[in-house]
Amino acid sequence: TTGFQNYGGAVTLSGATILQGTSGTFGGGLDGQTNNLQLEFSSETEIDGSEVFSNIGDLNSTGPVRLSGAISTTGFQNYGNTTTLFGDTALNTGGSGNVSFGNTVDGSHDLAIEAGSGRIDFFGALGASAPLQSLNLASASAVQANSTLAIDGTGGSGPGVRVGPNVDNLNIAQPGSTISNASQDGILFAGGSANSTVGGFTITNSGGSGVSILSGFYGGTSAFTNLMVTGSAVDGFAATGAFGFQVTNSEFTTNGRHGIHFDRTYSSHAQNNTIGNNALYGVLVVSSSSNGTTGNATVKGSFIGTNASGDVMPNGRSGIWVLGNAEGHGTVDTVSITGNTIANNAVHGIEVWSATNVTIGGTRGESTENIITNNTQYGIAFTDDVSGSIVQGNTLAGNTQAGLYLNSAQNLTVGQGVDGNGSLDISSSEFGVVAGGTLTDTQLSGNNIHDNMKAGIQLLAGAGLSLFRNTIQDNGDYGLLAVGQSTGTKVLGNTIKKQDAGIWLAGASGMSLGSTRGDENEESEGVTNKVKENNWVGIVIQGAESTNNTILSNAISSNIYYGIQFVDGATGVAMPSLTSATTDRITGTVTGNTGDVYRIQYFKTSSESAANGLYAQGDTYIGYQDVTIGGSSATLDFDLSAKGIIAGDVITATATLLSSGTPSQSSSFSNGIRVT
Repeated sequence: TTGFQNYGGAVTLSGATILQGTSGTFGGGLDGQTNNLQLEFSSETEIDGSEVFSNIGDLNSTGPVRLSGAISTTGFQNYGNTTTLFGDTALNTGGSGNVSFGNTVDGSHDLAIEAGSGRIDFFGALGASAPLQSLNLASASAVQANSTLAIDGTGGSGPGVRVGPNVDNLNIAQPGSTISNASQDGILFAGGSANSTVGGFTITNSGGSGVSILSGFYGGTSAFTNLMVTGSAVDGFAATGAFGFQVTNSEFTTNGRHGIHFDRTYSSHAQNNTIGNNALYGVLVVSSSSNGTTGNATVKGSFIGTNASGDVMPNGRSGIWVLGNAEGHGTVDTVSITGNTIANNAVHGIEVWSATNVTIGGTRGESTENIITNNTQYGIAFTDDVSGSIVQGNTLAGNTQAGLYLNSAQNLTVGQGVDGNGSLDISSSEFGVVAGGTLTDTQLSGNNIHDNMKAGIQLLAGAGLSLFRNTIQDNGDYGLLAVGQSTGTKVLGNTIKKQDAGIWLAGASGMSLGSTRGDENEESEGVTNKVKENNWVGIVIQGAESTNNTILSNAISSNIYYGIQFVDGATGVAMPSLTSATTDRITGTVTGNTGDVYRIQYFKTSSESAANGLYAQGDTYIGYQDVTIGGSSATLDFDLSAKGIIAGDVITATATLLSSGTPSQSSSFSNGIRVT
């Protein structure tokens, strides 16, 4: 026609049909009987699918269209010009046909598309002039958006964008896209959607999570990137049962629960995100089902509780919580947390509960280092068995209560021997480290713990901990403060200096300070603690409960008052009494009960160090002898001829009771005697 065409009643196509004119209207439904329909109207064509517009072969419209209702074909649907929704619209191509929009799509209504194994292509913007109420991509082999998408879910009842489990190769990643006021999730992936990219969205005020992806395989390459998600009632980003995806270069702030939430996921990766001001956790990694598992998760290169400009953006709980095997929860295994800046959070920077093989950090000064500062309680906190977990190469500074908290944390390695780049630098908290409970097979090695206000390490009835070759210096009152039953805790090879007291055992028992044997068959270089230059005492043992503590093979020197002191009812064994010393021999006595066996260790202090008037201590361990008490005493007689002793050196000794050959309790230093 040269004018409009109006089909007010039911239409049936008896063959392939081409309609040409200025405009067209289909108001009474259409049965295509699998025939093709070509619409070539120069002005807007109105298709009202509320009266069943179906069974068409291919549907091709070259002009602008207005759509509403259900429109079904057995072949493709192509809308080559502008599309306006004047009602909720559902397009279905019968399982294999493509759907394409050659120009813009507008209208404050729902658009749902089922393309089966066909493609969906948007060549123009969606909702640029009138945002869609929702977009439901039910099925497609691929979806491509070449321009922005705008959704305003006000008045709707579902997610802003829904991606069905039968959609793969989705690419909706145009900067400037928006989703606001969705009744449920801003974006919902209802199942696996492999090789997909979603990005460029600002998602605000969602009734559920900003982005939610549900159970399924996402191909290992699916990416959610360049998102800005704020004001969600639940999480900024939530993944439940999802495998193989990454969340990158996005911001998740001021959401009702967590910034990012991984639950029963595998190969889930969050990188280069900014996560702050969320009501609960910045990142939560968990398995909420007792039969479920979360594995191979990474949190990398992100700002959590702050941003790149250093603004304070605290999350309401911790920056990162990795929760595994708590009551009602399943396994969390193999989690990597590297290269993040985690600051200002209301509880901890990172907390790990009963998760295994968690790696935090790598090498200081490199991209793997976590900078963890100014969190309200602890920088990093571990609870219960965390087998295979490693913490190394991090900086923990200014966390209010402590840099590191170990709550019955077992099978954990903190630091990396004497390699400074692999150690932790812990400073500017009340305590550098707080540790308590059962700490079996947990070791702190090679760390620098300094300038904390109260103590470098506070041990609260902590049993089975190994402190090996750490540097603990310039802390306030104590280098190491231990309280309560501490059986099996070993303090080996540390440098502890420039506190008021180097080591203070206040009712602590069962600890080994230095060698666990104190003989010459054990390599002394690795176990000797250097306790020196403290402002009061090197080692203090306080209270009657402080029993069965051994002090062997240490270098204790230049402390202002005593090297070792027992106070407030603490009892050691009787210290030796030295009577003479030459460059060849030292003599003396030790008292005790008949039959007791004592290991007597001898130490020297150079004449230069001894000249400053300090109480006798022990700069250098020089050897030992075992003696048995006969009656009430034993004579000491030790050969010094091969020990490099010179006139003017000062010799001291300690006694340690042996129980069935095992050291059980030590004394303070004997009197010092100058070598003639």
